[in-house]
Amino acid sequence: MSDYSSISMPEPDIIKYCNLMAEIKHRIAVINAFKSGVASALFKASTIESAYLQFRKILELIALGSLVANKNEFSKVYAEFATCWNAQYLLKDIERVNPDFYPRPIVELPAGKPGVKRDLQDKKDGFLTKAEFLKLYEKCGAIMHAGNPMDRKWIMVITKETSKDGSIG
Repeated sequence: MSDYSSISMPEPDIIKYCNLMAEIKHRIAVINAFKSGVASALFKASTIESAYLQFRKILELIALGSLVANKNEFSKVYAEFATCWNAQYLLKDIERVNPDFYPRPIVELPAGKPGVKRDLQDKKDGFLTKAEFLKLYEKCGAIMHAGNPMDRKWIMVITKETSKDGSIG
């Protein structure tokens, strides 16, 4: 079990963080709608690109959430943190200030102690690691930009993302 008792943020920052996490849930619902075929962008490539746009926005929201959670430490070193927009660079900047900044996924379990409602334990697997974050961010960037149709690598990226039935792979 991990000790999360030292974690604190000012109330307005907690609200900002929670709002970012709520937006992530909405964007995941959009991805699931594309993946299940409930929604589409009419053109297969556009559906894939729209799903990856949601992934990219989710990654940026995770990075911004880390910024909100580490705002005081980060703002001491970088006065203009509010203008950061590239999640990959933002993560590197935050990591310089706080090497343990990346969100730690937890599981809430019933507490075994009187007066304590829940125990918080680190989640072991089934979450986005920082390495996976960076890899997905790069992949989203590649898909979000129009590729050179003469570039075989670009053609393989788009076709690899689509299964035979047209769903997002």
